[in-house]
Amino acid sequence: MLKRTYGDVKEELRRVAGQTGLVVDDPRLKTAVNLAQERLCTLGEWPFQYARIKFAHRGGVVALPTQYEAIVHTAINRQPVEIQPPWFEFLEYGPGPYQKNEWCQYGLDMGEHATYVAPPQYGAQARIASTSGSDTGVVTVYGLDANKVAQSVTFTLPDATSSVLWSRIDRVTKPETVGDLVLSFIDRNGRQYVAADYRARDKNPTFRLYRFTDLVEDASKTIDAIVRRRLFDVEQDSDELFVTNLSALRLGVKAVALLDKGELEASEGAFRAAAQILRDEALLYRARRNSAPVNVTRVASMGERTDIF
Repeated sequence: MLKRTYGDVKEELRRVAGQTGLVVDDPRLKTAVNLAQERLCTLGEWPFQYARIKFAHRGGVVALPTQYEAIVHTAINRQPVEIQPPWFEFLEYGPGPYQKNEWCQYGLDMGEHATYVAPPQYGAQARIASTSGSDTGVVTVYGLDANKVAQSVTFTLPDATSSVLWSRIDRVTKPETVGDLVLSFIDRNGRQYVAADYRARDKNPTFRLYRFTDLVEDASKTIDAIVRRRLFDVEQDSDELFVTNLSALRLGVKAVALLDKGELEASEGAFRAAAQILRDEALLYRARRNSAPVNVTRVASMGERTDIF
């Protein structure tokens, strides 16, 4: 599959947009491309949506970087481990509260969090610093202080520290920045440690956390994982596209234009055709896989068996 940026396909999509009646100025076209990509990414599992990553862990917890949204498959030291949904602990016949035990090893989805390290119970100051000294603007942090009172504090870039002692951070909002941002906690002993790192294009960043029962007491183990990439809207010509097949993108943009006109059935037909193109492409990309050979051992017939009881 070809890798393409928005700038690579913009002129062709402008032509298609004009034929379907969509206004061809850049903002409208970008919106159509983003809507098309978002819908097409829900219609199948395409190779460009996934990546293979090796993770270290902190006390059995793995935090996905903000550019990824979910772990799909995992292996710990080459042993497959199943990922369970967030409600796994609450199933009637499930394992009950999370615990490490000998009979059940799994990865538990803990949901989205603003940081991947929590402040201590007695609270900690927060510092936000940019890796680029040219960043300006403000970052807003929402959460609870050491007295469990709701707080929202703004940090002025490129480097700022708050006097609030945070016991929990629930949400962080930031502008697009030149550099990445690092959020650190400073405890009452003056020790500073990183609690989150946000990418330049993040605006409402979160990390999806997973806890692995097999890792809590073994810091030497690492996790190999297939992860699903998080979809970001294209904003500049240099932004990489999620859906890189030009034929599928053309149909997707057409489907968005038809939906805007209220032609729901025609729009769905165009999306289905685009999804079929992506399925065909994915089949060729992944290549044909032959079934594993099956060995069959002859079993004695009933007349040849001897009862042993």
